[in-house]
Amino acid sequence: ERLRVPVSAPPTVERQGDLADVAHALYRERRLRDRHLGSLTEFGEPSWDILLDLYIARAERRRVSVSSCCIAACTPPTTALRWIAKLTDAGAVRREPDPSDHRRSHIGLTDVAKSAMDAYMRAIAATWPHSGAP
Repeated sequence: ERLRVPVSAPPTVERQGDLADVAHALYRERRLRDRHLGSLTEFGEPSWDILLDLYIARAERRRVSVSSCCIAACTPPTTALRWIAKLTDAGAVRREPDPSDHRRSHIGLTDVAKSAMDAYMRAIAATWPHSGAP
């Protein structure tokens, strides 16, 4: 259950000014993320990978096991578990026991985190030149 990332051709950059535009877009994206998600992403990129994976899983109505969540974080399991604990303490994710196997639990976004991620995704989509916000 790895995070599926679509593969697409990178955009062509013709001039040095285009590179600056890319840098500006990346900077704006990070500020939008900070504004919409605030403390939920202050922990670093593994937490962001976890949030993205859980957001996608929720949209696809998939349950995410703790081990799958660790894989999505692209870090060693012990590190991922620390990030999961921090995100749980921040109120971004919750653990749900697996009713069919009490040794396993699932991880899911809280409603607060899902709403924040929705707002962030809409804000990002609005910055794309080819489309507006959904």
